[in-house]
Amino acid sequence: MADRELKEIYEHIISDPYVLKIYEQVNEKIRFVIDHGLLHVRAVLEYIERICDIIQCGDKTRYLSLIAGALHDVGRLRDRDTHALLSAEFAREYLRGKIDQQDIETIADAIRHHERESFDYTTDNDVAWILIFADKMDYTRSRYIPALMNEKYKTKYSYAVHGIGLDRKDDTAYVNISLYEDFPNFSEIFQKNTDIYKRALEHFGFSKVEINISLLADDNSKISDFTFVLQNGYIAFDIYDVFSNAG
Repeated sequence: MADRELKEIYEHIISDPYVLKIYEQVNEKIRFVIDHGLLHVRAVLEYIERICDIIQCGDKTRYLSLIAGALHDVGRLRDRDTHALLSAEFAREYLRGKIDQQDIETIADAIRHHERESFDYTTDNDVAWILIFADKMDYTRSRYIPALMNEKYKTKYSYAVHGIGLDRKDDTAYVNISLYEDFPNFSEIFQKNTDIYKRALEHFGFSKVEINISLLADDNSKISDFTFVLQNGYIAFDIYDVFSNAG
């Protein structure tokens, strides 16, 4: 299938009232403090575009990844725990007859395994790597729904994150993360996410991955900067202790 046709399919999906209604209903149904509807999906699509720019992939991989991103959470309307499987099944049915079957399976495989616990780290499916990378980049305070917010969720890692960006120079990739100074001790989830970032970027040929962290005050003014080179996916010391002793 021509890249132009894949682009047209993608553009149809993100404007399809049927798909949009599903994502609107997701938030209405689950009533969870962290958005899993259109806000999240649109952020994931933006991250996919950035990742594709950084890895310099072809248009086919870009649009297959965008289609996967657009459909990756539709299954949440039926069940949260099995949503990845349900979303993959939805994608197969929705895309049947619209694109080549092999491309459908590439997309469905990526959607089915976009959770850390089920991801196949040996896969050569570029779309799967791009989707899980983008999905785990969308851990930011902007996803929190104010009307459902309470003090419990202010201890979550994602509530501390202002933004995440990507850059590259030659064979080095840079993940730029801005955090608010009142962040909790989020070492475990932070390390799990940075492990995915590193593995994905190495899959796409980068030999070095740096995490650049900016610590922000509530007014978004910068307090401190730190840089970590990832070794074997994990930061070698407790980042919480580093920030606690900053200044």
